[in-house]
Amino acid sequence: MFLALKDRACVPLNEDSQNSHHGGRKHGHRDTHIVTIPVRCAPKKVPCPKCGEPGRRKRILPPRRVRTVAYKAVAHLEITCGEYQARCDCCTTFRNSPDGVLPRALYDNTVRDLVLERIIEDGMSIERPLQIAASAERQSQVVPPVGVDWAQL
Repeated sequence: MFLALKDRACVPLNEDSQNSHHGGRKHGHRDTHIVTIPVRCAPKKVPCPKCGEPGRRKRILPPRRVRTVAYKAVAHLEITCGEYQARCDCCTTFRNSPDGVLPRALYDNTVRDLVLERIIEDGMSIERPLQIAASAERQSQVVPPVGVDWAQL
């Protein structure tokens, strides 16, 4: 199939003219740069979180992605952690995680701190979102109609 091109711009003529003045982007969308930062925290030996006795690495866990903050970019930490065999009687195995990232968290502590700062800066109350969540949970529960005793049913 032959595609006709403009002489100077080398842009296909049958391209959608609506998006051509936006540089091929839709209105309102920005070019987002995605940054992946590898974080490796799987040394051979790590102290037990309860007693401090060093445990030996049993295996390296598959990497997980955690969202973090970057200027004008979407940033992810790709965290590689380890699972360790405890040599004490506190536990059988344990896992480690890097500083600033809680276990099984989807966001790191910098994101959490920025969200909390923004809530305080805007003068929002933390109790109000918690009340909304609690009322939504109560509404999803089954409540007997007025005057009906479920014990008699």
